[in-house]
Amino acid sequence: MDALHQQIRNIDFSNWLDVAVAISVTTKGISEYLESTILALHQEIKNGACALLPNCKQNCSKTLRNFSTWCPTCVKWKGQIKSYNKYRNRERKIKWGDINSSDWPRNVDEMVKVFAPEWWRARTPYTEDLSVALHVIQNCTKFNIPVLICQRVRDVRNALFAHGHLQVDNAEKKNAFRILLTILKLPEISQTRSGRLAISQLKRLKSKCVIDLMTEDEAFRHHLVLALNPYKDTDREILNQYEHVKELRLCLREDQNGQLQRILTERTRIVGRVYGNGRFAIALIISFICIIIILLNIGHRDDTTWEGLHNEKGCLPMTFSSPCPWKPDFTFDGYLTNRPILIGRNWLIDKIQTSLFGTSSRGILLTAEMGYGLLLWRGYMD
Repeated sequence: MDALHQQIRNIDFSNWLDVAVAISVTTKGISEYLESTILALHQEIKNGACALLPNCKQNCSKTLRNFSTWCPTCVKWKGQIKSYNKYRNRERKIKWGDINSSDWPRNVDEMVKVFAPEWWRARTPYTEDLSVALHVIQNCTKFNIPVLICQRVRDVRNALFAHGHLQVDNAEKKNAFRILLTILKLPEISQTRSGRLAISQLKRLKSKCVIDLMTEDEAFRHHLVLALNPYKDTDREILNQYEHVKELRLCLREDQNGQLQRILTERTRIVGRVYGNGRFAIALIISFICIIIILLNIGHRDDTTWEGLHNEKGCLPMTFSSPCPWKPDFTFDGYLTNRPILIGRNWLIDKIQTSLFGTSSRGILLTAEMGYGLLLWRGYMD
C-alpha cells in the first residue's frame, strides 16, 4: 500500500481523480437528454416514413456491397437516417458494412452507429461513454448544442490521458470544471433530472475532493470506480501502468479491513492543510471554544458517583439546573407533587448493604414504578 499512501497525499493526483470523476458525472448528466432525443428520432422514422415497410430478411448492409441492390426497406431507412447527418463530408466515412441494416427498425444502437465514431461498435452503451456521446451530439441535426462547447468538453476528456502522468494542477482543474458546467447548464440538459443532479454534484466536487465525498455519498464512489476503469483500451492501459491505481481499485472493490477508510482519513487531514490554512484555523478556533464550554460546565454537573449518591440528601434534579439558558419543554413538577414518598436514597443504600452482607441468603428483590431510578441500582450491581 506504500505507493497508494504516497499518491493519495499528492494534490495533483487528487485533482486528476476529481476531474476524472467530474467527467463521469457529466457523462451521466447529459445521458437523459441524449437518450430521449435519440429514442424520439428513432420513433419518428419508424412510425413515419418507414411505418409500413416489411422487415429486411437479408441484412443488406452486411451481404450486399452495392447500394443499388439493397431491399426497399434498408434503402428507405438509410436515406432517412442520412437526412439527419449534420455534415455531408462525413457521409463517405460511414462504414455501412459494420452496421446491421436489418436491425434498424428494432435496435436504436444500429442507428446510433451512423453518428458515432467509427471505432464504436456498441460494445458499451452510447450514453455511458462521453466521447461517443459527444460525437453523436455533434453529428446529428436533432441536437442544437454548439460545436465549440462539444469540442472543449472533448478536450478536457482527452487531456486527462494525454501525457499519461495522472497529474492535474489547480488551474487546470478549475478550467475543466468551468467547461463541464457550461454544457450541463445548457437549457436542454439542465431541465432534465440527470442534468440537475450532475450540476449539484460538480458544485460539491469544486469545494470538496472526491476522496472526502465518497465517504459521504455512495454515488461518488460509483463514479470513481467508473473513472478508474475506462471503456477505451488505450486509457485502461495507461492506468494499468500505475501500482497505486491498481491498489485503489482493489480498495474500492474489497475494503474488508478498512484500509481505504484509514487512507482517506489520513488524506483528509493532509488535504485540509493544502486547501488553505484559513479553514484549518477556523476549525481550530471552534474546537477550542467547544472545549472551554465543556470545562466550564463540568462544575454544574450532578454527582452520580457512589460517594455522591451516598452523601445525597435529596433526589437528583429532574428539571434543568441553573444557569442553563434553555427552557425545558416539559417538567416533572406534577409528578413529584403527587408522589411525596419519592425522597433521598440514603436509606436504600443502607438497606441494600445490610441485605447483601448481613444475611445468609445475600439476595434482594427491588421493585419500583417507572422513573424511580431502579435501573441505576441494577447497573451498579451488575
